[in-house]
Amino acid sequence: MEPGVRGGRHVAPARPGPFHRRPTPPHARFQRRHQELTGPPHHDWTFMPQPRRILIVGAGIAGLTLANALRDTDAEIRLVDIDSRPIGSGVGLSGNALRALDAHGLLQPVLAGSSLSMHLHMCEADGTTLVYSERPQPEGQPYPDNVVLSRKVLADILLGSLIERGITVQDGVTITEVRQAGDQVITDFTDGESGTFDLVVGADGFNSLIRRRVFGEEFRTGALGQAGYRWLTMGIPSITHGRMYLGADGLKLGLYPLPGNTIYAFVTKPNGRIVRGSDRLVRTEMIEALKQFTFPEAARIRADLPPSNEIHFGPFSAFLMPAPWYRGRVVLIGDAAHVMPPHGSSGAAMAIEDAHVLAEELKQHSCVEEALERFMGRRFRRTQRAVRQSVRQCLAENAADGTGLESPPTIDPAEAKEYWEYLREPI
Repeated sequence: MEPGVRGGRHVAPARPGPFHRRPTPPHARFQRRHQELTGPPHHDWTFMPQPRRILIVGAGIAGLTLANALRDTDAEIRLVDIDSRPIGSGVGLSGNALRALDAHGLLQPVLAGSSLSMHLHMCEADGTTLVYSERPQPEGQPYPDNVVLSRKVLADILLGSLIERGITVQDGVTITEVRQAGDQVITDFTDGESGTFDLVVGADGFNSLIRRRVFGEEFRTGALGQAGYRWLTMGIPSITHGRMYLGADGLKLGLYPLPGNTIYAFVTKPNGRIVRGSDRLVRTEMIEALKQFTFPEAARIRADLPPSNEIHFGPFSAFLMPAPWYRGRVVLIGDAAHVMPPHGSSGAAMAIEDAHVLAEELKQHSCVEEALERFMGRRFRRTQRAVRQSVRQCLAENAADGTGLESPPTIDPAEAKEYWEYLREPI
């Protein structure tokens, strides 16, 4: 999920996490870390039936996708969230995310609720084009290579599919304690109940309570020196594809058309340029910030700004949980395991991939421990690449601020193309 405070949940002060303190450990270090947590290596797996009781903590993109991916099994799934309302406004899904959703019958409703986003179009503040590149559609790929849609629409699709199968979210509830006893996990909930599960999945976002309870407080996100404002606004006929407008002092405005005569808009700023008053003044602050943009539709964007409480603000941060992301029968996925800024448009896609791969491994392996180890082997390097790509681009924008340049450097189309091709590789 996007950075922010959810349902009154305490957000610990951001400080550089492991991603910033040291290079992310390669696979060999993953093996050593795994041995530290689980004891000497052994391969005489104790086989047991597939997990029958699975607790998913967090009903964001990762948690809802996992529940959908497991809905055709005989597992008993319990899904809880302290506040399941989607945070943010819009979200981009690249082809790798759509491929994973297609495996679980979710592709068509997602495509119906989204718009194609196949262009890299960067402009000066007055609308003059700096870079224009069309993202090629891979030959033979039966789904688009990139789409954008409302986060609420995506959440409604994922939740609606679960409700059809009789799976619901227990909203307003989360865990208070987690205790492992052999091959079971015992949890206490905020409603006073307790439960015993074969597997607990922490999909509860960047400030994961599961991560803190099971792995410790030392694993936290690190601030990147940039923040974003996001909102939905009325559509404009002349905005037919996504555009980025580069202003002064590192300010950037993005506009992406959505279905239903709607535009997903966002502004990013270096932290040093953010002057925040009370939440009631966010709209006023945005109107002032947008005055430097003079492209033809800019006045309309300012006039149609929604109320302050509909403009979502959040600082960008990064985090990559050292491998393995599991301890005993508790595993982390999505933002609980890896957080990245939106620059690579990969946060949601990586969360969806996590859910897809974990479900695949649980279905294919009777031994939960083996399934979790194989899940880790498929996920660490790929998410590491996504985090590094997003962070590198974010830091490059910050470095440009204050250099005297009117605009930060534009994205290198060749670099973007190489990353897109990487995402198309098998998960």
